[in-house]
Amino acid sequence: MAKKNIRATYYSKEPLGNDNIQLVGWSGNHWDNISYFPKNYQIGYVAKGNGIFFANHEEFPITAGELFFIHPGRVHNGKPDEAVGWCVDTIAIKANFAEQLFSPPAKISFSTFVTGDKTAASLFLKTFSLLENFEQSFENESKLYLLLQDLLKAKATVEPEQNNRRNITDAVNRAIRFIESNYKQSFSLDELAAQCFLSKFHLLRLFKNQTGLTPYTYQIQLRLNEARRLIFQNNSLTEVAYELGFADQAHFTNTFKKYANGANPSDLLKTAISFNFQE
Repeated sequence: MAKKNIRATYYSKEPLGNDNIQLVGWSGNHWDNISYFPKNYQIGYVAKGNGIFFANHEEFPITAGELFFIHPGRVHNGKPDEAVGWCVDTIAIKANFAEQLFSPPAKISFSTFVTGDKTAASLFLKTFSLLENFEQSFENESKLYLLLQDLLKAKATVEPEQNNRRNITDAVNRAIRFIESNYKQSFSLDELAAQCFLSKFHLLRLFKNQTGLTPYTYQIQLRLNEARRLIFQNNSLTEVAYELGFADQAHFTNTFKKYANGANPSDLLKTAISFNFQE
């Protein structure tokens, strides 16, 4: 059967503006028969088509909806089906960056090469979507690092480095005090972590484990609690927005609805006016 030519495409993108994370993708039915020796962790997703991956002298058939996991140093290659080709999206994470995501920093070893695990696939798609249109912010950084941790752990053995761990409760309490003192202001995850003498990755995981929230969500909850108080004092939504550090009323309204189960601050304002009128 003659080989059907499928137009090849390739892309590479650094969503964080550095080489800590790269999005790499290719499609078509081309095969260069070259072995690759990566220096980073790679998690790839076959969006369309099928083919075979080669690693450690073994063959792994892979098809649409399945993932492959590669840790640094694993020699590998992939051959798409000549008739239908494939479309592959990959998140490549620099080794020391990936290891610093955990608390304490850890060595990561993938326990599988190819998998059709739907939970892992869902994590990949959420992470990839966030990275594809990434905009730097406290909220997006928090979401990204937690998603990356979960994605790496989905099919990996994580072995923490042995070191002297700081008192967890004390570190998180320092973060809480800083947020409570500055919740109306904008600050970065790096600035918050510096208050605790921890890496931002370490702080994010410790904070989530102890409070059940990310630092960003904790800040937003404080803002929304104060917003309710200000609204019940008959302040306008524009006044509340600027008082609490939102860019404008629309930003405040959208954030309120997102974190208050769809409730609209204008409805709360009507309730406040009605209550005060009756009094």
